[in-house]
Amino acid sequence: MDMKQDLRQKMLTKRLELTTTQQENSLKIILMHLKNHPLYKRARHIGLYYPIKNEVSILSLLSDQEKTFYLPKVAGQTLIYVQYHANTSLVRSSLNILEPVGNLDDASLLDLVLIPALAIDKNNHRLGFGKGYFDRFLADHPHLKVIAIIYQFQKVEVIEHEPHDMPVDDVISD
Repeated sequence: MDMKQDLRQKMLTKRLELTTTQQENSLKIILMHLKNHPLYKRARHIGLYYPIKNEVSILSLLSDQEKTFYLPKVAGQTLIYVQYHANTSLVRSSLNILEPVGNLDDASLLDLVLIPALAIDKNNHRLGFGKGYFDRFLADHPHLKVIAIIYQFQKVEVIEHEPHDMPVDDVISD
């Protein structure tokens, strides 16, 4: 198994072992840091993610009436962002992730994207599941500010990265 795959498995296993109490305690700290972050404070249109496999669930942000939120949806090999309201229907994708119904890509409206990761290194290089959706999206939208949301244990010294791997602007953890 290669180093990236090894790290993916290690981090996923550790994340899946988190108790509900650990997740809730971490979430409180993460949300406090996020809501005080200058990029979040300034942003009006924010891309979120629907959490899977014990990713930090930041969906409670949806109650913030001063911001407009969007969820990603896979369209072929790319991600689009669809505006999300309380009455937006979600359907399970081929990747087993809940995605919004609709095909209107609102990515051009976004000023901040919050994304999950399996690991982040000291240079803000991100390790995801290896499908490259977020990397392709970020390469196509270089103006966007991006914050990765992770648990503290997901911070690592170095992640092997390739030219197509896009670093994030900042990282928020517990």
